[in-house]
Amino acid sequence: MPKVKLLRSRASPTFSQKAGEVIECSEDEALFLVKNGRAEPVQEQRIEKAVKKNRGRKAIPDEG
Repeated sequence: MPKVKLLRSRASPTFSQKAGEVIECSEDEALFLVKNGRAEPVQEQRIEKAVKKNRGRKAIPDEG
C-alpha cells in the first residue's frame, strides 16, 4: 500500500486526519489525492543495517 503526505486536513464521521500526516491508503485513493492536489507521494525509506561482512577463513601456512 502506498503512503502519501496530506497537504490538507480531512475528516469524516469515523476519522480525522491533519495536514502533514503521512497515511497509508489504497493505490486508487493515493492517485486521487495526488491528482487533486490534496497529498504528495512519500518515498519509503530503506533502513540500512550495519552488518559485519564475513570475510571467510584465513589460510594457514603449511608448516612442514
